[in-house]
Amino acid sequence: MKIILVAIMLLAGSTAGMPAAAEQVYKCVDGKGRASYQSAPCAPTHTVTRTWDAAPEAPPTNAELWRQYHAKKRGQQESAYLRSLAGRGSTASGASIGTTQSGDSCAAAKQHRQATLNAVGLNRTYDLLQRLDAMVNAACK
Repeated sequence: MKIILVAIMLLAGSTAGMPAAAEQVYKCVDGKGRASYQSAPCAPTHTVTRTWDAAPEAPPTNAELWRQYHAKKRGQQESAYLRSLAGRGSTASGASIGTTQSGDSCAAAKQHRQATLNAVGLNRTYDLLQRLDAMVNAACK
């Protein structure tokens, strides 16, 4: 009895990782020329214009999920940076770009550059560094 149970469990475990079988897809056209796509054969009143095997899409790999996650985070950071440049958001330090406490635009630009670099962390790009330095140079002239 135990041997049969173990054999069933091994068989079930070995089929869990197998890909799903491909399905047949039918393109059916009715008398008015309207097309429909379905997995069951066409009705007798419809004409089969094409059939093909459709394999299900494989789930994303762990590496692809991490790539998507990092791309989303990078997009959020760039969006926050661009909002802060436009004066519509706040930097990581909470200070808005358009308002300065002391009225010194050079110090505010340097503070914004540092806050942005802290928020981005090691995901900073050369283009981002150039834009931040250009902003500081323009404010400190």
